[in-house]
Amino acid sequence: MTINLGTVTSVAQLNTLIRTADGEAANSGTYEIDVGTNIALGATALEAFNLASGVTVNLIGNGFTLDGGGTQRGLFVYAGALAVSNLALANLKALGGAGGSGGGGGAGLGGGLFIGSNVPGDAGSVTLTNVSFSGDIAAGGKAGTSVNTAGGGGGLGGNGGSSNGYIGGGGGGLGASGGGGVFSGTGNAGGTGIVPGGGPAGSGSASGPGAGVGVGGLSG
Repeated sequence: MTINLGTVTSVAQLNTLIRTADGEAANSGTYEIDVGTNIALGATALEAFNLASGVTVNLIGNGFTLDGGGTQRGLFVYAGALAVSNLALANLKALGGAGGSGGGGGAGLGGGLFIGSNVPGDAGSVTLTNVSFSGDIAAGGKAGTSVNTAGGGGGLGGNGGSSNGYIGGGGGGLGASGGGGVFSGTGNAGGTGIVPGGGPAGSGSASGPGAGVGVGGLSG
């Protein structure tokens, strides 16, 4: 049996139902999300599908379009099974995070669609039926410029943390920036990004750049 979660007409509604699906228990079945109109993402990033093992989501586009306006990335399937049908994915942009002072730029991966494979036993899986891609791009982030400092590297959409003195900030996560570094002690942690339940990007410390975290933070 397929459980219909509802029809969405805005990016806010779509994100709410993605979070609902992400919270469903393992092996609980198939869920459906229907798109009821063309949706422009505007300044709002799409949440990631981070589905439990044995959970499938049918995203039914009904002939409508998700439009990133050249600034927002498209569908991101971190884990679990997603079936997309009758949907246009247009003008979506995956831009790698900029490096902090002295840090390298991050990779821009995905564009209209990114499928993850790093969750043991629950790698992302996507089936496409009558789905079109137009004007979608993936671009790397800019490297940070610096003299004798070491900021964090850019992440998959999040910026690397800036440094203070000679100490690096943490690497940026997916949709979240890394924390800033400090000359001594430990700097602030970065944001958690768009994967529900994810940890923050690492913070800078007196010993060097912050380390990456596990599920959800995707920090560099």
